[in-house]
Amino acid sequence: MSRFLRRKTPLIAGFLFLIVVGGFIAIRAVERNSWLFFDTGKAIVNHLGSMAVQLQAGQVEELESFFPPTTGVGFWDSPSPGRSERKMD
Repeated sequence: MSRFLRRKTPLIAGFLFLIVVGGFIAIRAVERNSWLFFDTGKAIVNHLGSMAVQLQAGQVEELESFFPPTTGVGFWDSPSPGRSERKMD
């Protein structure tokens, strides 16, 4: 039995090393993605907070400044030609 363990010890140690290094890399990737997700959510909340301030102040017309003019999103304009509107059934 001890001869078996002596021959397999480097193999077992290498396998354990690969598991630890792989686990560390996986944890770092998850952590990086988590921070990206958090920062994106934080930016969205800040943007919506700015919009809420405009709404509370009664400055609804100012809300159009939050949308770039190239998107065709507007509160007071009619829909763009060729754009179909969804009908709720």
